[in-house]
Amino acid sequence: MEKSLQKEIKGLSKEEVIELLKQDEYKEVKDQLIEENCKRLLEDIFDRQVLRYDESCYDKILSALSSRLGIQQKEIIILLYGLNNECPIKYTWKQTAEHVGLCTSRMSFVRKRALARLRDPKNREDGLFDYVATEAEIAERKRYLATLDRSKKEWNNILERARATIPEMNDIIIDVLDLSGRSCNCLKRAGIQTLSDLLVVTEDDLLRVRGLGRKDVDEVLEAIKNVRSLIEKENDQDGESE
Repeated sequence: MEKSLQKEIKGLSKEEVIELLKQDEYKEVKDQLIEENCKRLLEDIFDRQVLRYDESCYDKILSALSSRLGIQQKEIIILLYGLNNECPIKYTWKQTAEHVGLCTSRMSFVRKRALARLRDPKNREDGLFDYVATEAEIAERKRYLATLDRSKKEWNNILERARATIPEMNDIIIDVLDLSGRSCNCLKRAGIQTLSDLLVVTEDDLLRVRGLGRKDVDEVLEAIKNVRSLIEKENDQDGESE
């Protein structure tokens, strides 16, 4: 999103960029940019993942910058992280250094000092700590990612066995089935691309597929049942012809 916007504003003056972002079609883009920039700053301050965000976050950050930082520190943070509400586009290190009249190495030192001030536990009343993950949430996130990694490996093993067990179905994609677009897309994102992938999937497997609800699972199970029925009929006909 930001890269495409950067292309559009290339060569424009700051005033022209501000006028562009005032247009209704860019309002949502502008709000998303501000949210992303706020989250990036919070992550750099606390070196933790940002789990929460609300409309007051931006105002709390500006308040903290004004109350905790010097004028030059505040200006550097606003420019580097794109925290100008009218024009939330991040300056490069070179652009920021030129704007504040410092070399990049000195500016890096000033930035680190600014982040350290914002990180000071004494400043909890600023409300910035409320947006980052606690130690317990970080531990829970790590456990989740480890479980997810194991699940992905197990899932890939299931799919590999499917392709080896039912090779004649490897080239038939699940699009041939009369599934809803939602179910089909969820299956594909889970790596279920062909009928051979689908035929070894259990109900429990489907319930773990992200985005599939109960009705979607029932729809897929019915499709699997129909495919198996067709295969059995085909096998019976082959047996009779022999």
